[in-house]
Amino acid sequence: GGEWSRISTMKRNECPVCEVCGDAVATQVDHIIAFDGVDDPKRTQWTNLQSICSSCHSWKTNVAQNEVAKVYVVCGMPGSGKTTFCARHKPALAAVFDLDVLAAALNPQWLHSSGRDIEVNALLGEWREVLVNKIAGSKFLTETWIILSDKEKAEQTALKLSGRLVICHRDGDKFTAQIQDCSGHG
Repeated sequence: GGEWSRISTMKRNECPVCEVCGDAVATQVDHIIAFDGVDDPKRTQWTNLQSICSSCHSWKTNVAQNEVAKVYVVCGMPGSGKTTFCARHKPALAAVFDLDVLAAALNPQWLHSSGRDIEVNALLGEWREVLVNKIAGSKFLTETWIILSDKEKAEQTALKLSGRLVICHRDGDKFTAQIQDCSGHG
């Protein structure tokens, strides 16, 4: 109605960029915590609102309705800030799977060499497939973050899990992250 339209416009004027992905124009306003009816104070509480793009809003709605698991697949070259991005943005109780850490645990020399052993790569590929299949068929992990170096495998994983692909870049001392919706919902 009129009141919501006014509040929504004010919020988008204050923050015209999506507060979820930080990359797209905010076309909607979202309730961070769901409200219960038009008389619930959370409906118009300013601190409960966020400017959001239609893609992020669709994804958030689908996650809330348990149509998709909340999954982030973070990729980038070594030193691009993947682990730091996860540490800064993931909730405390979210599961994090870093296949590079697993590879280093299998062969500590890998971190200091120019390439991984073929057997380690094959094993990590098998683990990635098992992990993806378990996440895809489970509601146990409500939010999962997967760190991969290989962009093509990261894209495939994000698509299969209807998740978010986060591509980390490093330009000198500056780190950036680009978030892409791979859910097909917007």
